[in-house]
Amino acid sequence: MRVLIVDDEEPIRFVLRGWLEPEGLTIVEAESAEEALTLATADEPTAVAFCDLRLPGEDGLWLAEQLQKVSPDTAVVMTTGVH
Repeated sequence: MRVLIVDDEEPIRFVLRGWLEPEGLTIVEAESAEEALTLATADEPTAVAFCDLRLPGEDGLWLAEQLQKVSPDTAVVMTTGVH
């Protein structure tokens, strides 16, 4: 199963990758919503996308909307460090 991690902070991607890789999942990472959308529409389908709410350029909500249009079977989990 392919999982997309979208966060502009590498330490956050590192932690999420550390939790998911031992489960045998294929991890793909992006630093922006635009990059993530390109990766999500690649050859292999993305099962789950962990998306930070605040990203440079377009935000995570925009990305969630776009993913539902181009890949409606992808589950989107929004993440944020905002209090």
